[in-house]
Amino acid sequence: MFLGNMKIGTRLALAFAVVLIMVLGIITLGVSRLDSQDSLLSRFANEDVPQVVTSLKWANSLLESARHTRNIFVLDHSNIPEELRGLEDQRKLRVAEMNLIEMGLDTERGRELFKIVVDARAIYLPDENEFVRLVQADRLEEAKRLLIDKVRPEQLTYLAQIYKLIDYQVSLIGKERDETKAGYNVGRTMIISIGALLTLLSAVFAILITRSITLPLRRAVQTAQQVAGGDLSAHIEVRNRDETGQLLAALKEMMQSLAANEELRRRASQVEARFRDLLEAAPDAIVIVDRSGEMQIVNSQAEKLFGYSRAEMLGQNIELLIPARFREQHPAHRNHFFSA
Repeated sequence: MFLGNMKIGTRLALAFAVVLIMVLGIITLGVSRLDSQDSLLSRFANEDVPQVVTSLKWANSLLESARHTRNIFVLDHSNIPEELRGLEDQRKLRVAEMNLIEMGLDTERGRELFKIVVDARAIYLPDENEFVRLVQADRLEEAKRLLIDKVRPEQLTYLAQIYKLIDYQVSLIGKERDETKAGYNVGRTMIISIGALLTLLSAVFAILITRSITLPLRRAVQTAQQVAGGDLSAHIEVRNRDETGQLLAALKEMMQSLAANEELRRRASQVEARFRDLLEAAPDAIVIVDRSGEMQIVNSQAEKLFGYSRAEMLGQNIELLIPARFREQHPAHRNHFFSA
């Protein structure tokens, strides 16, 4: 098996690398979705809303012009020059706002509505100029008739077209809001789905890694128990090349040596010594017990981990090393393990 040919440390490093790559993948996906949302929000804040505000200012300026034309006939004659200056100021303001809106248009429908507004302005503007000329000539009655008959209706048409443009701009904001919400929902679903899939794959990979380590160790423990009981008929199949495979190979050699004739007993002792050397060289604490729970083999790492000497542990029940709160239930777990 592929994993079985790797060292245990290499397998653990591979598992960590796979999990890290998966986490980085989720982070990258999340950042890309956030960038997409940021782009939509930036457009909303920097383009859409300012466009609506500018259009509203355009409409408000036209309303201010209407107020100035009304005031010419309502206020004292001495206020007429000031109202005419107000009309001129609002006209300049509308030109600036119109240019700003034209630069920000990026849809065909928006450009169509803008052209309709400009056409309405082209109809209105000459009559407004004529109105101003009549007022300046102190021909107020003629100016009043012009205002009622032409300027005011054209002004209302002009204003209505601006409001249609504003309605369209607001509808674009609503559309982009819906797109943003849909993008958020898609991104969230994607991240959750991929996260769940990666979690499942990580769990499967972790199980494979764990089983590739624990199963050979379990076979080694069971074989060691058989050897300790004098049963030399067990068949050991070495499938891996890692530390557990080396351990099983050592057990196999030991059993073959024990089954040989008396002339090979010396070699059997050497193999057993090699087995114990492997246990001692293992980086983790190893405690091998028999079916009754008595500790048969321990290594130096076990002495360091549990704080007992080898002499104190050998022959003692494994429950000696189990925390008190788990000690009572452990024999049942152990019996279940051996009966499996």
